[in-house]
Amino acid sequence: MAVTHYTARVQKNGSLSLPKEAQEALNLQPGDEIEFQVEVNAMELEQDELRHAVDVGIEQLERAEYTIYTQDTLHELVDEVKSQGRKRLVQHIKQRAS
Repeated sequence: MAVTHYTARVQKNGSLSLPKEAQEALNLQPGDEIEFQVEVNAMELEQDELRHAVDVGIEQLERAEYTIYTQDTLHELVDEVKSQGRKRLVQHIKQRAS
């Protein structure tokens, strides 16, 4: 499958303007609707999610919403982190596959 790139321009009213060559290549007529997909840099999304998680953690610390682990209970934290990490990994793989 060949990929062709066109550049659309955002107008002052918020609409997108496609170049005439793109309209002709896609056989677009006035009033036609088109569906498009935008690729987002996954790294930027992951960084935003991480920043949000850190912000939430700081807020929880400030409200004293935390647990103190001892040598005897540390394994509970490790198990929970592993479980959450595995769930996030599966979710990430599913998102990238779709």
